[in-house]
Amino acid sequence: MPYYNFGDGSGELLQSLEGHRGAVYSLIFDNNNPDSLISGSQDYCICVWNYRTAQLIKTLSGHKDTVTGLALNSTSDILISSSADESVGMWNIHTSQMIKSFVGHSSTVRSLTFMDDDTFVSGGWDRTIRVWNAVFEESIKSLSGHLDRVSSVCFSPDFKYVGSSSYDNTSIIWDASSGELISTFTGHSGAVTYVNFSSDSKRLISCGYDGCVKVSLAGVEEQSYQYTEPLKICGFGKDIHALDQNGDAIQWMKGRKEAIKLTKFEVPDQIHVNKNNQKIEYFDKCVVLKGKDGKIIWISGEYPLNLKGCSIQEVQSLSEENRILFE
Repeated sequence: MPYYNFGDGSGELLQSLEGHRGAVYSLIFDNNNPDSLISGSQDYCICVWNYRTAQLIKTLSGHKDTVTGLALNSTSDILISSSADESVGMWNIHTSQMIKSFVGHSSTVRSLTFMDDDTFVSGGWDRTIRVWNAVFEESIKSLSGHLDRVSSVCFSPDFKYVGSSSYDNTSIIWDASSGELISTFTGHSGAVTYVNFSSDSKRLISCGYDGCVKVSLAGVEEQSYQYTEPLKICGFGKDIHALDQNGDAIQWMKGRKEAIKLTKFEVPDQIHVNKNNQKIEYFDKCVVLKGKDGKIIWISGEYPLNLKGCSIQEVQSLSEENRILFE
């Protein structure tokens, strides 16, 4: 994971974290340990890093296929991981041991998230969403309603609802307690790749291959924002943000339907991907990029590069005139 200094505009390579032997598919920060970064890879492994010192702290091994998603509990003692081996692993982050394996999906488990320390939800390519009791190691609910692969799942901030998106062009809002399907949103004309709830838990935002960001209230479309390319991730910030498959970061300001490029590095959850499907995540005033070659880049500084269309190798050799800064 190369670590760059952009605070002084030099772009100096400070560190490089390398250890994975395959593409990196998932990445999370440990909110209780500001130096810790956790990654999951096509090499079946999970790595825990101190990104500031470039030290690989530990490697967690146990999955039999690609690690596709990661989530930590509130105390950062327990890590859960989804995998293409059709399972969810639960790990003691301190001992590096897999303490439980949750089996129930019949295909790749693509997305997962904690509701609380005893409950989490997962979505898979078997078209189902499962709610799990982490203590008793059992699936307590199986939510069926999608007609194609589930691409993402999320809990509402008040934990009353589960949101899901699918390649069947729909997103669904579920009752987290009963598992009842509350609303199906059918406004997209292509696969829905990502969903998330607003901070007040009243609205679901979704994006997809049709290039649209949709905002719905109980499944009824309130707003629709159109872009020219398929969109991969979207979210509520001060405004609405999304990213497209070509690496452009898109912003829709309140009251405006026209998409504009982000010009200020203000919102922590701004995200980019480049044409090689490398994903960049913003965390405070830093950036993380995940590459298909298994490397992870950590960029610090108030003004990071816009890495649109760049491979990891190209990033290291960008000339000053090609560095596009957020103004």
